[in-house]
Amino acid sequence: NEPTANVTLEGVGEAGRLIAPRLEALVATVGTPTTKNIVLKNAGKGVLSLGVGAASPNPPYASGASSPTLQPGASATVSITFSPSAKGAAVAGGLPITVNPPSTPSVTIMLKGTGK
Repeated sequence: NEPTANVTLEGVGEAGRLIAPRLEALVATVGTPTTKNIVLKNAGKGVLSLGVGAASPNPPYASGASSPTLQPGASATVSITFSPSAKGAAVAGGLPITVNPPSTPSVTIMLKGTGK
């Protein structure tokens, strides 16, 4: 019999890299909501697990929370609905996205909706 040894290997793999828009502008007629799809992409070499939170403020923004896992080069789509209650001034909001592994920064996509 050959002797055996247990060896522990440690190292750092290559991380994923989230590509997401910084700002999404939405325009909708009062009483007629509009929905926009936002594409999130993993441009890195590691797997990313995302936690997409609820858009705020709600209302006028709404989104479904989701937890997509993105393989390298893969994309996921998140839908945002904007339902303005008045015409005029822009309403600022945000869509939070947490990223795992924690070495990849989390982001908030800024939202700017205007009622017409």
